[in-house]
Amino acid sequence: MHSRPIETVACVGSSTTASKGTYRWITELQSRPRNGRFRFVNLGVGGDLSFNIVRRLPHVIAAQPDRVIILIGTNDILAGVFPNFRRIVRMWKGLADEPTAQGFRDNLSLITQRLRQETGARIALSSLAPVGEDPHSVDPVQSRLNELFAAYNGAIREVSSREGADYIGFYEAFQRILE
Repeated sequence: MHSRPIETVACVGSSTTASKGTYRWITELQSRPRNGRFRFVNLGVGGDLSFNIVRRLPHVIAAQPDRVIILIGTNDILAGVFPNFRRIVRMWKGLADEPTAQGFRDNLSLITQRLRQETGARIALSSLAPVGEDPHSVDPVQSRLNELFAAYNGAIREVSSREGADYIGFYEAFQRILE
């Protein structure tokens, strides 16, 4: 019987990936018996925005991944909605401009293209879990968050399709539970 070689899966993102105070989804994947042929590498960094991932690509590429899961964008959205958070990430993460859905789309395209060219890895882009529990909220802040999560998740779907990456419907699974 031939055993398959161990494949490296680089998990790239922010605190949701780093699992600092959030659900430990990488640990969950590692614990599944059918995933025994994978070695998961957690490359999540708390507070990161999509442009930070672009800057960290050499580190991701150095891991020589066979597969890459990218879960990024929540901090881009939060920095666009909350001025105090935007000020913090300006200083902490070097944010130059206010994040936009188009800037996020451009960063995600660049990330996907570079990973494909420089690693040959199979790439999966994950949609973002919503922030807040009311998808039909009339509260102005929650309503804006809902709009932005829909727009950013649309960008993730679009980039995934255009760049030939797999799409993980994390947002869609949450929506089914919330509705």
